Amino acid sequence: MDRVREAIKAQTLDQEAIARVLDDGAEMALLYGETPLESVSDALEIVRTAPSATGAKGQALLGDGSEVFVDVGSGRGHVVLAAAASMKWKRCVGIELEQAHVDEANKALEVLRTQTANENDDTEGVGALQTPPSAIEFICANALDSEAAHEALAGAKLVYCFDLAFSAQVRCHLAALFAKVMPSNALLVSGHSDPVPSVDFAPLLPLQTIKMEWGPAPLRVYRKASGAFDLWLEQHLPQLEAAGVPAALHKAAFRKITEMDFDIGAAVQLARESEDSEDLVVVATKSLGPADAQQETEYGEGAVFILDHAWTFGSRADAAASLASVPGLVDRLWALCGEQAGEKAKPDAALLQEDPEEAAKRVLDAAGNLLASYEVRRGDADGTAGTTVFYMLDEVGSRLRRRQRGSAARLQPTEANFRLAPIYSFDYRMAFQLAWVIAPVEKGSVLVADHEQGWDVHHEIDIAAASEQSAEALPEMKEFAAQASLRQMMDASRASGTSESAE
Repeated sequence: MDRVREAIKAQTLDQEAIARVLDDGAEMALLYGETPLESVSDALEIVRTAPSATGAKGQALLGDGSEVFVDVGSGRGHVVLAAAASMKWKRCVGIELEQAHVDEANKALEVLRTQTANENDDTEGVGALQTPPSAIEFICANALDSEAAHEALAGAKLVYCFDLAFSAQVRCHLAALFAKVMPSNALLVSGHSDPVPSVDFAPLLPLQTIKMEWGPAPLRVYRKASGAFDLWLEQHLPQLEAAGVPAALHKAAFRKITEMDFDIGAAVQLARESEDSEDLVVVATKSLGPADAQQETEYGEGAVFILDHAWTFGSRADAAASLASVPGLVDRLWALCGEQAGEKAKPDAALLQEDPEEAAKRVLDAAGNLLASYEVRRGDADGTAGTTVFYMLDEVGSRLRRRQRGSAARLQPTEANFRLAPIYSFDYRMAFQLAWVIAPVEKGSVLVADHEQGWDVHHEIDIAAASEQSAEALPEMKEFAAQASLRQMMDASRASGTSESAE
C-alpha cells in the first residue's frame, strides 16, 4: 500500500473543475473526499470474511486472481488501486464520468507501471500491488449507457459503488443496471445509508461503517440473489397485518417501497371536482381490482401503490422550521389545501422570515383534515410513549376523496374503494403511505379512501400536544451522520473555493 500512497502523490486537483461542481448543487455527487486507502482494505476484508453463496464463512471472495473488481464512480482511482494492492484480482476496473479524474487515475497507474518496469519485476507488482498494473484499467464513461462499462460489470465478482452523494434517481437507475447486468451471486458494496433500491439484491451483512475523510460512513454489502423479500417481510409483517394489507400484496408493497416506485400516476389522473370548483379529485384511468390471491403475479402488481408524504414534522417548531427552510414548500402545501384554505391569507416570504410560528399556524389551520399522524415506538421501549409524527400526503394522496369527512361532507356519501395506511420502512428510516384497492374501480371512477384507515378521529392532530413534541427521534428528519458531515465539508469547500480532494 505504501507504493500506491506514493503513486497518488503524482496526482493534482483541477481547481476549475472543483469550483464548477461546487457551484452546481445538482452535481454534488461528482465531488467528495476519496476513500482512504486503509478503509478500502478494511472494506474488502469485511466482504472477504462474509458468508459465501453456500453459507460458508470467510469465502465470499476467494482472492486467488480469478475474480473481477469494478468501482463505479472511481474518481481518481484510489479505491481501484487500493483494491489491487489489497487482493489478487483477475482484473480491476474503474468507471468514471469525469475525464479529468480518469487522467489523474492513469497518472498514478503509470507511476506504478514505471516502478515495475525499472525493477524488472516479472510478476508486475510484487511489493506494490497484489494485482499487476497490466490488469488495471480506468474507463471514462457513463456506466448507465457504456458498452465497456456493461462488459466489466457483467464479469464482476465485486462491484463497489460509493453512492452516498448520488441522487435517488441515479441510485435507482444504477440499481436497475446492476440487476440486469451483474451475474448471479455477484457482490455489491454500497456506500449509502439507504438500501440499494432493487429487489434483486439480498443483504449479506448488517449495516457496516468505514472511515472517510469527514468521519464514519455507511457500508452495505449485498449479494445478487433471492431472499431480500423474506428479510423485509420479517421486519414489516406486524405493520402490514395491523394495517390489514392483504397477503397477496405484500410482495408488491416490498418491491414498490424498495425501488421507490411511485407509479400510481399510470393508473389515475387529477380532475376538477366540478365546473365551479378549483378542488381536484383523483380519477381512475383504467379499471382496478382488489387483491386476489388466486391471481397473484410474482409481485402482485396493480392493486397496491405507494404515496409520498409531502410534509412531515413533529412539532410546531419543526413545522415552522421546514416551511422557512424548504423553498417552495408553502406554495406546494397551500395548493394541496385548495378551497379548504378558504379566505385565509397564504404566508408570504416576509412572514416566513419574521414570524415563522405564525406562518406555520396559518398552514396548519388551512390543512385541517388533510393532516394525519402516526407514532414511532422503539422496540426496546414497550409500554412507553412513542414519537408522534405528523404528515400531509402528496398531490395524489391529499386529493383522494375521503368518505364522509372534510370537503367530502357536502357530497353524497360514497362507498370507499381504496384504503390507506402509513408504513414505516426500517430500511429507509421513513414512512410511506400504502394505498390499495378494496373494491372494484371502473375507468373514470373517482377514488374514495376509507377514512377509518388513516383519516378517522384517532389520527387527527392535537396541535397542543404537537407543540410539546421533540424532533430528535423523528426518522424522516434525521440525516445519517456521514451525509451531514459531507454537506458540512462541501459548505466549507464552497466558502474557501478549494477542496482537500476530488472524485
